[in-house]
Parts: sequence; structure tokens; C-alpha cells
Amino acid sequence: MYLHKKTHISAALKKTFMAFVMAVVLSGCVYDSYPPDAPQEDKPASVFLTLSVATADAAEPSATRADSYYFEDAQTPYEKINHLRVIICDDAGTVKYNRMVTYLANGSIKDDNLTFEVDPGKYSIHLFANERSLPEEIRQYFYDAIPGAIYPSAELDAVELTRENGNPIFGLDQYLPMTESFDITVEKPTKELERYRTEKLFVTRVPVKFTFALKQEVESLSVRIYNISRSEYLLPNNLEYFPAKNQYAEGNKRIITKYSTPDETEPPVFETKFSNLEMKKGYYGDGTPTDEVYYVTTPIYLCETPVPEGGKYRISICLDEDDAFPELSDEDKGWTPVVDLENLPSLPRNTHVVVRMDYKNALLQCQVDVLPYTGVVLDPGFGIPTTK
Repeated sequence: MYLHKKTHISAALKKTFMAFVMAVVLSGCVYDSYPPDAPQEDKPASVFLTLSVATADAAEPSATRADSYYFEDAQTPYEKINHLRVIICDDAGTVKYNRMVTYLANGSIKDDNLTFEVDPGKYSIHLFANERSLPEEIRQYFYDAIPGAIYPSAELDAVELTRENGNPIFGLDQYLPMTESFDITVEKPTKELERYRTEKLFVTRVPVKFTFALKQEVESLSVRIYNISRSEYLLPNNLEYFPAKNQYAEGNKRIITKYSTPDETEPPVFETKFSNLEMKKGYYGDGTPTDEVYYVTTPIYLCETPVPEGGKYRISICLDEDDAFPELSDEDKGWTPVVDLENLPSLPRNTHVVVRMDYKNALLQCQVDVLPYTGVVLDPGFGIPTTK
């Protein structure tokens, strides 16, 4: 019985094996009846795009002269980038990236990077620094620009910032908003090295800064500035730089040669009062060495302003002291006659205007130093992807 059982099992195994072979053959025939997958077209390799964003916090000395303009660095932390939003859109206006980064005091980025993986093509890059100083209704445009959405270009181009009468547009304890936009083309890489590209960009501060310096020592100083706008656009409008923003500028020194502002009827006179002026020896806005002493106000931030009719910005001051101007009549109430700021050709954003004043012989004399800001490239290098 034992031998008979063994023979029976062997026959059963043989039948099972043959059935398995036939199944494999048949399945192979069915598979071969379908056409092979079409080969995929070669997809261009993506590019790692790193942005270096310039801002005015260079370590180089300020007050370097170039083409009759004096350029200076940021004077306080509030004039630097504290946080930056980068929105990248494709050629159709679709948002591809919306990223917010925070900067450390040394200008490096905290726990993030400005490197983006993109396919070859045309892109627009929109930069918004220190947006937390803007009204919430404006910031909502940034929040809504999520990847896949259409960038609200027309809406943001029309956004205006308006100051209240008698108030600056931003305070000394607010980080100054800065904006700019750029168009770039990312070419198809032909070798591995071309997959890593850096774009050097910059942002432009929204307001104009004024500082006043008086030769006479006083307890307080009131200033009236005529023809200063109450509103300006958030984004540069019809703005042109020299050198142009897509051209190299040594030391990131650019002046604004053209700009547009919102239509406005005759703006009211801006009036403000300063106390506790700081004595500074050798204070010239252009950095020229001098032994002269000035009493200097804290700065104020006002709106970008068009050149007024007649081409002159004007100023008057009051020292709020009974015997400050004995030459003036009671009707003048202590205010000097209005004088022109002769060498102030325009008031574009990102400009510091230093007005040095001297009252003598019953006349107010003014000397204006115009100081556009310089910019340096910050280090975006934390977390850049590598091939290692």
C-alpha cells in the first residue's frame, strides 16, 4: 500500500505542475496582446532658483557720493527687512509659490530659505517686506494668493496708503514696508550646473523720510511742510530707476527718476512738533566733515509726493518761544515766512531728505541733502538643496 500511495501522489503533482505551466503560458499570451507603453517625452529638468534680496543694511560707510546724490544705509532696525513674503507666478499669472521668511538681525534668514524648484519658463516675482505694518485688509490679498490661485495684480496695483492729517504715514516703531516686482525667464538647463541659479533682487521702501537740523538751540521746533501728499501707492507705480532695476548697480545704488502718485487735490499743510532735539557736531546729511553744531530732530516718514505746481516744496518753522523771532509781528504767531526748498527736485519713495536750517537776519535759510538708500545682498543660504 505504501508504494501505491507514493505513485498516486506523484501523478497528482505532475498534473498540478502542468496546469501551472499552461496558466503561465496563457497569461503571457494575454499580456502580449496589449501594445507596449508609449515612451514618455523627455521632461526638462527643474531648476533650483535662489533669490538674494537687497536691503539697506550695508556695513560700508554711509554718505558716499555718486552723481551729486549721497547714499546712506539703514539707520535703525525698523528700516531693514524683518520679514519678507515672496510670491512667484507663472506666465499666466497663476501662483506657484507663496512663502514668508523671517530675517535675523545679521541679515540671514531664520530656519528657512529663498530657494524654489521651478520648471523652465517665464515667471513674475513679487516681494513684500514688513507687511505686518500694513492694514489687515491689504494683507488679505497676500493670504489669498495661495498656489493655484490667480495673483491679484490689478487689485494690488491700485492699493493706496493714506495718512491722517497731521500724522506721518508710519511711526518710528513700525517696520517700514518695502515692495518690488521682477520678471525673469528660467532657461532649460543643458547641464547639471545650470540647474542652480541665483537672482539678485531688491526691495524699495515705501515712504519718504525727513530729518530736520537747526543751527540754533531750542526747546522745541514746529515744522510746516507744504505740498506733501496724503496718499501714495503701495507698489511702485510707473517707476523708473537709474540704473534700471534689471541692470547692475555698483553697491546697489539707484536713484528714482520717474514715478506716479494717486490723483489728489491740493494737499493740506503737514504740521508737526519736535521736542528734545539732539545736539550733533559735524552733522551734515552728506557726511562732509565739519565743526558746526546742529540740533537734530527725530525722523518722520511721509508719503511719496509729486513735484508740486511751480516745482517747489516749501517749509516754515516755529520755535514756540516768546522771544524766538522778535522781528516777526504778532500776526505771524511765531512762524517764519515760507521759504522754498531749492535743491529738492522730487520726493520719490526710499529717499531720506535732510533739511539743515539756520535762522538769522530775520530769514530762514535751508540746505537740503537728498540721500537715497543703498542696498546689499542678504545671505539666503540656509537649507539650499544640493545634489549631495
